[in-house]
Amino acid sequence: MLMDLVSPLFPLAFVFIVCLRSISRLFTGVASRATRAALTSL
Repeated sequence: MLMDLVSPLFPLAFVFIVCLRSISRLFTGVASRATRAALTSL
């Protein structure tokens, strides 16, 4: 969310910030799904 708000302030680094945001959301999704799978398998 913070990267979404900050990215328009840095037009030269916009693409880099958007790519970083996508990667961080991907890792967050993977971690949350792994945690959910571990908790439901108990």
